[in-house]
This record gives sequence, structure tokens and C-alpha cells, in this order.
Amino acid sequence: LARVSDNTIHGSSFTTATTAGAASQSYIIANNLSIQRQHNPTYIVQIKTGSNITNVRYWLGLMSGYPSNSDNAPGSSIAIRFSTVAGDTNWKYITRNGTTQTVTDSGLAVQADTVYTFKIVVNESVPNVTFTINGANDSIVTATLPAASTNMGLYQYIFNTTAGTAKSFTMSRYYCEFTGEPLEAYKREIA
Repeated sequence: LARVSDNTIHGSSFTTATTAGAASQSYIIANNLSIQRQHNPTYIVQIKTGSNITNVRYWLGLMSGYPSNSDNAPGSSIAIRFSTVAGDTNWKYITRNGTTQTVTDSGLAVQADTVYTFKIVVNESVPNVTFTINGANDSIVTATLPAASTNMGLYQYIFNTTAGTAKSFTMSRYYCEFTGEPLEAYKREIA
């Protein structure tokens, strides 16, 4: 993936934006995938936050359904969230088993106009999930993981939580590979 040391996305990218209206959303998704925890998925996405990160909610990761304009992840999820409504100042690591959600603080403050590379690695043999941001801020989560056979897709969402100014993010690429049945890899680079 592109370097983050100079806060620039190198190569092709795509910017998606909400409208100025409350609860408006914008997203980039690949939801027709059957990614399951038992397939040991590795998910990587690189984004650059928009210039305005007030009244905003970001959702990035593996989810069993579309995220809503809520601080609770949809269905079963292994994801990363930033929500000013929830009072987040740092990126949050989220796991949800369909009923109960665990929120783990990454310790990394969210900044406007900043490039972040997020990595989620599932280790089914334990089971646990390792979250990483920009190659650091590691956290291993074992609580409230989705069931091993729950189907999930790739979701990258932004919500404008209050009327006023449109919100945006730029994404250069996302990647997910997984093993098991079926043995597949999915890679998407915005061209």
C-alpha cells in the first residue's frame, strides 16, 4: 500500500462525499462476498480523512449488513469506527457477535486531512482479531466476535450526522484475502 509517512495518497484514489443534509451517507462497498471468520480474513484499507471531521461517523471493515447512522455496528461485525456522536476522539476497534458489541480504544486520535492505513487480521485458531493503524496501535480483541460461519462483506462508510457541511473521505485501495472454503482472494484498487 501507499506510504503514509508524507500524508499523501500515492497512486489512484477515489473521493466519496455525503450531502450537507443530516443523516446523509456515502460509501464504497463490496457486500456480495461470503467472508467468514473461519476463513482467517485479512482486510486492509487506506483512506484520507476529509477536511471536516465534526458531526461525522466513519465505519470501515467486515460487516454482515449495511451500517446505519448509529454507533452500533450492524449485525455481526469486525470494524473500525470514528463517531463524534459517541464522543470518539480516537479510532475505535469494534467487534459484534450479532447481539453484543465490544468497543476498544485504538489510542490514536483522528485528525482531518490525514492518511490512515487500517489492517484487520482474524486468527480463527485462537480465535481473535488483531487491529492495526499505520503499522502501530495494535490491539488484540477476543470478545464478542462474529460466529465462525457468519457471512460478511467489505464496507467503507461515512455519515454526516448533523445538517450543515458535506463530509468526505478519499480511499486509495482496499484489500481482503481469506482462506478456507472457498479459497479465494479479493483485491480492489481504485483505477
